[in-house]
Amino acid sequence: MAEDIRQYFEAEAEELIARLTHGVAGLSGGELEAEAAQDMLRAAHTLKGASHVMGERKMAGLAHEFEDGVAAYRASPTEGGAEKLLGLVDALSAELKGEAVVIAKVAEAAVEPFSMRRQGTVRVDRADVQRLQDGVVDNDLLVVQMRKLLGRLEGLEGTGTAEMRRVERAAVRAEMRDELDRLARGTREIYRVTSGMQLGSTEGLLLEAGRVVRATAAALGKDVVCVTRGEKERVETPVLDALSDALLHLVRNAVAHGVASAEVRKRRGKPGAATVTVEVKRVGTEVVFKCEDDGEGIALEPIRRAAVARGEMSESAAAGAGEEELLRLLLRPGFSLSGGVDEVSGRGVGLDAVAEAAARVRGRVEIESTVGVGTVFTITVPQAVFATAALDVMAGGRGYAIPVGSVEQTFRMEAHLTEQAGRTSTLLVGREIMSFAWLQDAFSGGGNRDGGTCLVLAAGTRKMALGVERIVGLSEALVRPVGLFAGVSGVVAGTTLGTDGVPRVVVDCGGLMDAMEAGLRQVHVAKAEVTARLPILVVDDSLTTRMLEQSILEAEGYEVELATSAEMGLAMARKKRYGLFLVDVEMPGMDGYGFVATVTAEEGLRETPAILVTSLDSVESRERGRLAGAYSYIVKGEFNQKVYLDRIRSAVGGEA
Repeated sequence: MAEDIRQYFEAEAEELIARLTHGVAGLSGGELEAEAAQDMLRAAHTLKGASHVMGERKMAGLAHEFEDGVAAYRASPTEGGAEKLLGLVDALSAELKGEAVVIAKVAEAAVEPFSMRRQGTVRVDRADVQRLQDGVVDNDLLVVQMRKLLGRLEGLEGTGTAEMRRVERAAVRAEMRDELDRLARGTREIYRVTSGMQLGSTEGLLLEAGRVVRATAAALGKDVVCVTRGEKERVETPVLDALSDALLHLVRNAVAHGVASAEVRKRRGKPGAATVTVEVKRVGTEVVFKCEDDGEGIALEPIRRAAVARGEMSESAAAGAGEEELLRLLLRPGFSLSGGVDEVSGRGVGLDAVAEAAARVRGRVEIESTVGVGTVFTITVPQAVFATAALDVMAGGRGYAIPVGSVEQTFRMEAHLTEQAGRTSTLLVGREIMSFAWLQDAFSGGGNRDGGTCLVLAAGTRKMALGVERIVGLSEALVRPVGLFAGVSGVVAGTTLGTDGVPRVVVDCGGLMDAMEAGLRQVHVAKAEVTARLPILVVDDSLTTRMLEQSILEAEGYEVELATSAEMGLAMARKKRYGLFLVDVEMPGMDGYGFVATVTAEEGLRETPAILVTSLDSVESRERGRLAGAYSYIVKGEFNQKVYLDRIRSAVGGEA
């Protein structure tokens, strides 16, 4: 993936909100000039579109309200209308900063936020704070030094001979380049430290889980051993805060209700000491909290009876319900097996609190249980950022990050072995024959294959050999998932900022193996055909949307070029042939309808299909697009990657 889209969105949204703030700052019931109104409307509309494609529905809604508010104010300027617009700007700013402002309602006269949830707190290590402060001070000193150098450069004008000025200017420029490099390194370090501050260690939670197991077992006279895994994982602090109590509740439940006494266990042929395993691990872009016991399991019949008694199911529906459906009833608010729980049947009450805690951080709860064997509760939560040790590698001329935990060994490859591996898609590693792929083939398909370095990847019991050009080094990668385009390529775990300041793709090694097993080579053939086609021109004034579309398309093997306006797009189209135009509708100057109508009417351009990608979602807007000559119409607020790519394949393939 070429860019970290989330960073682009946040930067663009901040700039757009600043424009809205500037536009409404001077309003107090007076007239709003047409030019100022148009600028605010363009900024609000761009923000709405970018928010839609990033899945930020609340921000998109607020931006839409702002558009309506500007129109209402122009029709009838009032002080209350100005306050309403200011309130919406404040709400947008708060939402971008994560303050989660809750708007009660938008009154005719003003917008009055009436409730604000508490901002999440982050526990920060003193050393990180000190590093952050040192980094800011160092960068500030570098800025001062840069200003001095700039002053020296300006002072050279009109002094000395031309040769002396040339030599001195060259020396000053060299110093400035060095200072800029240092400033860039310092800025990247600040980014690394601040990103890391969002993460907390799981060690304390797992230590507490062990203590809860021992204390509960002692109180109930049971013999229980606690096994913990994942003490070195780092998870977002809000997630840890939200799920700590839920996980400890599951641990307490496992000891109290899940496992039997030593005497009962021995009679059933089990070891007297029960085992409760608590684990935290990262799987792809998600973090998994797991509580497992080797106890008595959960009997389904008591759940069926309780479901009927509570009116959750009819007798016939309960009789036909499967295991998964019945177990999920335990997560319903107020669902209780009181009176039907014993050492055989397993669980008591309170699991709805676990489900509620998981839902607060967009997580899900799964239950697996076998009577007489044990029960596993799994809470899976998506991560906004996570840390992992990674190998920085080069493949196909691009940088990638490979999680170290998935790398079993590395070795140099000879050219003739690489060629043989490329033909057969296998490689002999020691005495083992493994599936082989070049890393660049999972992305662009280009690059050198005359030797290089081989990484042996392991995921569970599976292994594969992966070819790269070279290993650059080892780093701690702060990984951000790729959001909307996560489904485009299963081999992408997220993006990280490399030591050179360039965003890198973080490879999902498990997903890469899945792709191999599904026939990676066949996928490459299709991508090679795509690459051979004409490039796609994306025309959109939103930086976020341009970067998003470029990332999705390049991940599928398309060549992409970008234009920031319809006028710029037309100029590019008249100089070079493209296979497809992807065009926003509402842009400054010529809009998307005008662009499509122009290329449709112009000789040499009308053969190229155009797809409108816009926030506008009305029958009238779609009809205007059809009449202008658009091949298809995609609404940003309903963005679906599969539909998006299917329409593009159809368009460039010439299908009706």
